[in-house]
Amino acid sequence: MNTHPDQSDFSTPAHQWLTFSFYAFLATVPWSLSIMQMTLVSTTLAAAWQLWRTGRFRFNPLYGFMAAFWALRLLSALFAPRPMSSVISVFQNDWVMLTVPLLAGIRLSEEQWRRALRVFMVSLGLVAIYGIVQFFAGMEYFRGKHLAAYGNHFRATGGFNFYLTYAGNQMMGFAVLLSAFLGSLKNKKPELPYLISGILVLLSIVATFSRSTWLALVVVIAVITLMLDRRWFGWGLISLIAAGTVAAFVSPEIMERITSIWDPAKNAPRLNLWHTGWNMVKANPWLGIGPGEFNRVFEIYKHPGYYDAGGHAHNDMLNLAANSGIPAMLAWLGMWGFLIFSAFKGYRNPQNSAYQRTIIRGMVAAVAGILLAGFFQCYYTDLENNIFWWAMVVWGVNMLPKESGQ
Repeated sequence: MNTHPDQSDFSTPAHQWLTFSFYAFLATVPWSLSIMQMTLVSTTLAAAWQLWRTGRFRFNPLYGFMAAFWALRLLSALFAPRPMSSVISVFQNDWVMLTVPLLAGIRLSEEQWRRALRVFMVSLGLVAIYGIVQFFAGMEYFRGKHLAAYGNHFRATGGFNFYLTYAGNQMMGFAVLLSAFLGSLKNKKPELPYLISGILVLLSIVATFSRSTWLALVVVIAVITLMLDRRWFGWGLISLIAAGTVAAFVSPEIMERITSIWDPAKNAPRLNLWHTGWNMVKANPWLGIGPGEFNRVFEIYKHPGYYDAGGHAHNDMLNLAANSGIPAMLAWLGMWGFLIFSAFKGYRNPQNSAYQRTIIRGMVAAVAGILLAGFFQCYYTDLENNIFWWAMVVWGVNMLPKESGQ
């Protein structure tokens, strides 16, 4: 692996702090917003210390897209009806992006990188078990909170406060576990712990009744199998369809959720929100209504019809265009497009280790999956999902060969 530092770096306090913080971050990111923020800050500070000691910062063209997005977001905020409120709204969510240039330069040994994946696998598996228990018991035990019933079962939320938050993060985590297991299978050294944890995570996603992440699983499987072995693509989709069919026949609630995907009447609130968001975009195409202003101006642009929520447009791209304008939305999409392109390019480097390929595949599948899920729900504006999303990105970018931008 070409991503580790010199052996002499391993015993320094800076490196030990970084290693421990990164493990803690991957262990806590599937569980809790407050803890993931603390471990993220600790990892970022440790990465900054390592950078200061080594002076090995490398510019990645991705940072140019990030800077353009930030500039357009701040420009939108400064011209918003309430500039200070909008600027605060930008920082409340997008501050995570500021950690990326430091975290994308983490330098660990090959064994430390591999241990990080095992830590992540165990944490995801445990939070998956917790979600499955919630599905049957209907309790969020950490908060002492009764969960929303759905038929004879309950919507799992894991350690978070909302089922969609949990579903989005579990879906991205599943991408990494599936990449790890199928990669080991391709190398004829199947690692069953990744399979077991992956199955548990898949069941926990089902337990959320989250249709957007169910649809995203198709993208996850497609990306990983096509990158790994195209002959596996069909088998992957067949396996997912078979699992969904069994789940639908076992649970009438799951059957109802699957069939409701294609029923416009059952999606009327979301379609009305899309109409309302589009009204905002048409009226304010360049700078938007202002970050954080969706609720406040909702009634002005409201499309007639029934709503069960009004905090955002229920679509990441539409929501961003409504709040900050079409240019900001295009910069955001360009950022992800460039990331995926550079990841595909770096993935083909023959010098990559099996581990590097595993993480790059998982990262691309996670990002592609959450982008698809974000067409039906706002995940990027949820800080828990935002942090998890960027965690997958910096992990993958750290694995890219130097000539790919690392």
